[in-house]
Amino acid sequence: MKTDNDILLETVSLTKRFQGITAVNDVSFVLKRGESVGIMGENGSGKSTFINLLCRFIDPDFGELIIQGKSFKKIKSYHLPKLGIGRSFQRVHNWSNQSIDDNLLLNSLNSDKSFLKYLFKFKTVKTNEKLIRNKILHLAELLCLENHLKKELFNRNKNVSNLSLGEQKIIELLRIFISEPKILLLDEPSVTINDKIIISIISYLKTLIHNGASAIIISHDKEFLQKCTNNILIMSEGKLIDKNS
Repeated sequence: MKTDNDILLETVSLTKRFQGITAVNDVSFVLKRGESVGIMGENGSGKSTFINLLCRFIDPDFGELIIQGKSFKKIKSYHLPKLGIGRSFQRVHNWSNQSIDDNLLLNSLNSDKSFLKYLFKFKTVKTNEKLIRNKILHLAELLCLENHLKKELFNRNKNVSNLSLGEQKIIELLRIFISEPKILLLDEPSVTINDKIIISIISYLKTLIHNGASAIIISHDKEFLQKCTNNILIMSEGKLIDKNS
């Protein structure tokens, strides 16, 4: 039986309004270790806004966000890996002006100092690069990436924006998985990705959850959510509804 010590993320009466429209309406929610929760809902129901509030990419008008027992009022994007949070976006967010190689390596560095060390190629960072690259190759095998994409993973000359949308989504997910997050916040992770790789992503997500990670996954694909989550909630008019309760 899970206890309060297993709670990784919690919201209390989280509320957000935009120009008089309530996007997220008094949502109290608990995510425990080893849980994977799917969220479905019509466009405009508040799903992505809810995820943005969980990352504090936007500030709530009311309510509280608690991550691993600590209340947060401000979180910067570069704090997320240090907090054990991996987040993907509905519209892919990579460093579009950087190479594929840099996109994957930069996310493994979770502090400003490490970022600067990487840019100037300090010896301490160079030492870790081999381990990170091995991890990337291992993940590429687990996710059954096509051979041509495997060859491009460490390409210092190919800009990530030159990949297809599906490949850019895969790079975004790889960046998240490399950091081994405790909490995954995934917004439409299966969109534009081919079926073979989706099957591998589902298998890998199940492994992460089995090993104690937790996930909130937004998707319009009910079959995808049924395969990789423990419970599916419906968001409607800014409220989360549990059909099983």
